[in-house]
Amino acid sequence: SKVTTGSLIIISVNVEPEKDIDARFQILREAVGNSRIPEGTREKDLLQWGTAKVCRRIIYNEIMQILDGRNGVRPQGTKFCYKQLFNFHYSDGAKMLTTGGIIFDEGQQPHVDQCAFENLSYICEGDEAYRIDVPNLTFKEIRCLDEQLPRNEGQPLTVPSVRQTDIDKYEKVYRYFPAFAEANL
Repeated sequence: SKVTTGSLIIISVNVEPEKDIDARFQILREAVGNSRIPEGTREKDLLQWGTAKVCRRIIYNEIMQILDGRNGVRPQGTKFCYKQLFNFHYSDGAKMLTTGGIIFDEGQQPHVDQCAFENLSYICEGDEAYRIDVPNLTFKEIRCLDEQLPRNEGQPLTVPSVRQTDIDKYEKVYRYFPAFAEANL
């Protein structure tokens, strides 16, 4: 409710479905309140990645409701807008959702349009998610792959004893993969 124009909002949520199928809906209701659950949501909507879809909708609706309240007193042309940019689904031990976007005022729409966010393969402006398949690699294997990337056409990526599927997964996301440094103190 206090962000300024040009701000990015990024929210990550653990969306691992509750093991007790009968309790899933009740647990969601207790966590967010009955009024925030999108109309028509049923227990079967919380299967697989369904909890992520429902949570993304709850977050989106909450952002829009807050902006509507803030826009009530703002003059035309300066009202706040929200453009969703992120809707990532990934699993790193638990199913996770990361969603978010940019807050801007109506007068900045041409600048936002010039950013051409939609040209980036991982930008998801709606319900459809960009699925990140996390590779199962050690830091040593990641360093070995980083030394080979980006690769030239036809050049193979190799790391001894690493499955090709993990190499392929890493090649798709390596530019965005978190960088860590080891330090001995």
